[in-house]
Amino acid sequence: MAGLVTGDSIVNPDSKLSNAGVEVIIDRVERVDRKAKVAFLKSGRELPYDKLVLGTGSSPIVPPIEGKDLDGVFILRSLSHAEMIRNFMKERKPRSMTFIGAGFISLEIATLVKQAEPDIQINIIELFETPVPTMLDPDLAAKVSESLSAMGIKLEMGQKVTRISGKEGKVSEVHLESGKSVPSEIVFLNVGARPSAELAKDMGLEMGQFGVKVNSFLETSDPDILAAGDCVDNKHFITGESNPGALRGPAVIMGRLVAKRLAGSEIPFRVCSTLRPVAWWTSTSLLPDSMSSKPRQGDSRRSPPQWTVVANTA
Repeated sequence: MAGLVTGDSIVNPDSKLSNAGVEVIIDRVERVDRKAKVAFLKSGRELPYDKLVLGTGSSPIVPPIEGKDLDGVFILRSLSHAEMIRNFMKERKPRSMTFIGAGFISLEIATLVKQAEPDIQINIIELFETPVPTMLDPDLAAKVSESLSAMGIKLEMGQKVTRISGKEGKVSEVHLESGKSVPSEIVFLNVGARPSAELAKDMGLEMGQFGVKVNSFLETSDPDILAAGDCVDNKHFITGESNPGALRGPAVIMGRLVAKRLAGSEIPFRVCSTLRPVAWWTSTSLLPDSMSSKPRQGDSRRSPPQWTVVANTA
């Protein structure tokens, strides 16, 4: 989004995987026969397995707001979304931008855009009273708000969006329940995501409140099927209760632990161990320099297994 790197530079090339002995198949898994241990692909191919890993991710929640289909209204969940947004901004050169939802993605994009385009008018609209309400306590949220405001980003907290209006099919304003309207030539919808767990449900796996239910080793109700990332039912690291997973950074840690589990290790996934990178990102991107700190170097060692990766495509 910021133009600091190319799309190719943030995606592992197929050759990197194939050189490590991993077969990459671009296809869709239509169903899985757990008893026969076979995955059936849309192309007709059948893949037998000893162990199966579900990493089906999540999909963005698009609220039923009038005007959400206008030209200039975007979601950001994938590289293709980012490329569409960059092309739009390059061609249209919008001077006003509105984010609906004050989550991490909204705040990060807003700060990057403001740094690159100081004159652009940026508004962030949030239903709750503070930014990132599911992740930050009031004190830290206040610091984030102060930092954003100092950059010239306007926050509309405790506000509900009622509709998005446009002219000649192009977005022009965002209307709030208070009666206020915010001029905007581009709008981002970022109000959360829901686990893509339909395949797991069809397989008859046990589901949690917010996704596929897994144990501390990321194993599902079927001992030969593991799940990781956005599709799993996260547990709050203090209460142990199901959590919607307000931040998906731990997915990277899950992937590493799944690989180690398949290799025979017994390392439990602990959400609290993944919070340090989150705190670092927050402090360096949104908070004053006096509050920032650099992360410690983590364990970057890898043990490349021999697996087949099926990338589900529409």
